[in-house]
Amino acid sequence: MESRREHPITIAQNPQRVRVVFNGRVVADTTRALTLKEGSLPPVQYVPREDADMTLLERTAHKTHKRGTITGLRSLSGPRSC
Repeated sequence: MESRREHPITIAQNPQRVRVVFNGRVVADTTRALTLKEGSLPPVQYVPREDADMTLLERTAHKTHKRGTITGLRSLSGPRSC
């Protein structure tokens, strides 16, 4: 297992606008996203619920407890996760 030093985790305010479009519909549009970087993994964007159209998303059974409890969401407009 990697030590924390070899697998650093950082969270920072993203200075750019983040816009999520799925099947031609805007799911989220924000200037308040947080970027989580974890070791060599690709960065992940966390978007405030207030800046997402939650009517286009539904909860999934997927949960993670690694960084607190995070519930997965998927698009109602297609089978692919977003």
